[in-house]
Amino acid sequence: FSINNTNNAGIDGNTFNPTLVAPGSYAITYTVNTGGACASSITQNVVVNGAPAASFVLADSTCSQDSPIALTGTPAGGVFSGPGVFAGNFDPTLSGTGAITITYTVSVPDSVCPGVATETIQVNPAPVVSLTGLASTYCLNSDVVTLAGTPALGTYSGPGVTGGTFDPA
Repeated sequence: FSINNTNNAGIDGNTFNPTLVAPGSYAITYTVNTGGACASSITQNVVVNGAPAASFVLADSTCSQDSPIALTGTPAGGVFSGPGVFAGNFDPTLSGTGAITITYTVSVPDSVCPGVATETIQVNPAPVVSLTGLASTYCLNSDVVTLAGTPALGTYSGPGVTGGTFDPA
């Protein structure tokens, strides 16, 4: 194989990779030499079209219970796709957890090829939280209740709560 530019750019073995060359017209030639004095070749011209530079910014991580994140791509007018993408937003409650890849595809006038950008966001699972030891009703003169929640690194809040206790009074 050969190509009509220096160093056979875009050619690796028997593969032509158009992402490795600039937009333009290229002649791809295949030559066979059977070991004798005879050789034969065929040339095909190909056109590599450019694509618009698509981009968007996405946070590195979010939590599975967080609110949807508005998605904005450049140039405007493209379409977002991927798990949890809905109506121009990324909703981590719909995406599942782990590394989630979002794609932005945009086409512009005078461009045959679409621009494509991808970003990955880590969606971390929300911890499973429990609060034990509380009754559903108390009298105002009831004793102070020590609160017990898991996992242990949480904070307690609400009326009558001080530190890790609840005082019905």
